[in-house]
Amino acid sequence: MKRLLALIMSSLICSGLYAEQIIIGTSPFNPPMGMQATKNNVFTGFEIDLLNEACRRINATCAYQPMAFEEIMKALLAEKLDLGIAGFFITKERLAYYLFSKPYLQTKAQLFTTVDTDINSSNVNTGKRIGIEVGTVFKSILLQRYDNVKIISYDNQPDMLQDLADHKIDLIMFDFIGAAYWVNNNQRIYKFVGDAIPFGMGYGIMANQKQSALVIRINNALNEMEKDGTYIAIYSRYF
Repeated sequence: MKRLLALIMSSLICSGLYAEQIIIGTSPFNPPMGMQATKNNVFTGFEIDLLNEACRRINATCAYQPMAFEEIMKALLAEKLDLGIAGFFITKERLAYYLFSKPYLQTKAQLFTTVDTDINSSNVNTGKRIGIEVGTVFKSILLQRYDNVKIISYDNQPDMLQDLADHKIDLIMFDFIGAAYWVNNNQRIYKFVGDAIPFGMGYGIMANQKQSALVIRINNALNEMEKDGTYIAIYSRYF
């Protein structure tokens, strides 16, 4: 009996020691998709919950590293990360350099500003200062739609939001989910400007092109989650 227990304990210890760890770059502040809850790299949010469940299903452990949006993409190219999540839009341009999981939400861009301004969809193209996060698709969208705006790039969202509050910029462009988080939870502070702009092929988990086997496993887990209702349960926590 003692020998049997020893074998069981040894098996459990070994399985813990050799459990696969997946290194994932993610933004420390991108609600509701992901946020760093504590200093010891504990994160929460829709994409975090989604990937934690996917990792559980492929018998792996998610290890998150807080990084700026553009830094995640650079680290993936340098093979310093296994995966990246930060509200990444799947686009044809990015598919030339990265692999993506199957899309799990539609992607749209959205302008918003503070309620104490007279800015609306008719006067954006009059030299307005618009904040975007470095590395996102939003600069491309703005350049396609406007010829008289000033695009100001930021490394993170908190600095952008602070400058909007201080009127150092006039508007911000986020993905619609991020913009809706701020506007819907702070209707006395923020307002949408114009309609949401469909762009890209959906949100996806980003990977280096050498990680095709891992992406296939993640996709299989996402498919299972859709079939058994887990995806809807996670979605319902945030939207």
